[in-house]
This record gives sequence, C-alpha cells and structure tokens, in this order.
Amino acid sequence: MHRVYGDRLVNETDSGRFDEMVGRISRNFFEDIDNDELQKLPLTFTTFAIDTQGDTKVYFSIDTYEKLKRSLSAKLLEYNEANARMDLVLFEQAMEHVCRISRIIDNPHRGNALLVGVGGSGKQSLTRLAAFISGFSVFQVKLTSTYSMADFRADLFTLYSRAGLRGEGLVFLLTDQHVVHERMLVYFNDMLSSGTLPDLYTSEDKDNVVNAIRNEVKAAGVMDSSENCWDYFIDKVQPQWLSTEPNLHFGALHLAPCSLLITHRCAPTYTWCCACRRWATPSACAAACSPRSRPARPSTGSTRGRRPR
Repeated sequence: MHRVYGDRLVNETDSGRFDEMVGRISRNFFEDIDNDELQKLPLTFTTFAIDTQGDTKVYFSIDTYEKLKRSLSAKLLEYNEANARMDLVLFEQAMEHVCRISRIIDNPHRGNALLVGVGGSGKQSLTRLAAFISGFSVFQVKLTSTYSMADFRADLFTLYSRAGLRGEGLVFLLTDQHVVHERMLVYFNDMLSSGTLPDLYTSEDKDNVVNAIRNEVKAAGVMDSSENCWDYFIDKVQPQWLSTEPNLHFGALHLAPCSLLITHRCAPTYTWCCACRRWATPSACAAACSPRSRPARPSTGSTRGRRPR
C-alpha cells in the first residue's frame, strides 16, 4: 500500500493524511494485530541485505535501520574500492532512497526512475550506489563547451551498442543540466516509450547490427530475418513486453521541480514510463554527499537563459 499509493504523494500534508488513514483503517480491521508492530519502520525490502545463492533475486524485509545501515555501508565500501570514492552519510532518508532506486532499476520491465528534487541533494551519488548494488554500470553524457547534437547521437550510438550488442547492464544517468538542446527531449521520449530512435542508425549501421546479432537470434530459436534481428536488438535495450530483461535503464532522470523536462510537452511519457520518486528537502539531504563526491558540473559555454545575479 505504501509503495502503490504512498510513494506517489507529492507533499508532506498528503503523506501525513495517508499515514493517518492507514493507521485508522488498520486499527479498525486488524484488531488482533499489534498496530505498533504493523506500522513499524523501516518498511523496506531489499535483495542485497542477505546473500543468496544463484542469480535469482529474493526480497527480504529489513526490520531496523541499524541492519540496513550495516548492509549499505558494506556495499559503499565495495563501491569505493572499485570506483572514485564517495563520502556518503547514510542517514535514514538516504538509505530509503537507495533501496527504492535499486528496486526500480531491478524491475525487469521499464525499470526507469524519475527523481524530482533540488540540485545538490545527493540524487546522483545515491543512484550510482544503487546501480552498483544492482550490478549495473553507469553511463553519463560528458558535456563540453562544444557539445552538439552530433556528439549526443554518437553517445546514444555507443549506449545502444553496449546494451544491445555487448549485453552490458547500464544505467543511463541523466540530469536536466544535460539537456543542452531541446531536440534531445524527443530522443528521450522515444527511448522511454518504444526504445526505437528512427534517425540514429543509417541503413548501413542497421545492417551491421543485424549481422552482429544474427547468431544470437538463431540461438534464441527465432527466424533470423532482418526485421526479427532488429526487433531483437531493440528488445534487449528496451523491451516492450516481459519476454526479456532490459540491459538499459533510465536509472535516474534527475530533475528540479521547475525542470524543462517536466514542463515540456513530452512530460507525460516521463511520468508514464518511469517510477516517480520525490526527493526530500535540501536541508534533509545536504549531508548525503560531500563536495568532492559530487562531480563538477561542466560548463556549456553559454549564458543563454541564466538569470543575472
């Protein structure tokens, strides 16, 4: 109930009213159950807190924040040993965010997350940790002062090749600061809705993809026609049905409340195809990452649209 309804509420007033309604109804209809035990926090289920044999991910409940912190601290230590160090303070809200982001991108169908909150609140750092826990690599656009649509299409070409041909599990980490051209929004819309980007591949590029994946299509018991091979490739990147598990996730669309991505006409796709997660207030999340754990924001070399100080 909390995941289906509670996570969709957008302000503290509605969240408080929801908690009050849940408490009242549980007391009326579950008199034989201790209400304090029923409402006990954290209400968290994870696949990483208990090590299980095999590749099947099993969800287990974590009944205390102390246990959750020990588990996440161990995962953070593993991350820092293999990647650039992140000095995270794992307070309660930060731990809940990591668990929910991890659960979203573990979803075998459209495991995309839309995180809405102000900048500097730890969204990127916690997403990187959640991606690491789930076994995904993070892919992020690297902006420069001369970054153009041609560079963006080249990045998407690399992204699709890694996910569709090499079979790498990737989280495409995107913030509203990466949208330097409005045309990018159309690509994001198509990636989330269908996975097909009409003008990304030339006919020659498509033939190369079809030839590269043909043997895999045959091994899957599918007729290796050009159309089937292409559909198989797209389905590995962003499946439209529950037949395969995607290799590419929009692990985080990190947006400010007044972001262009929210106000743009394509906004319904971002909400329909993503699990939305509202972020806490800046004061509550300010300690989530230190200045050196947050990557520096690259300059695009343009002052258009900036408000004068």
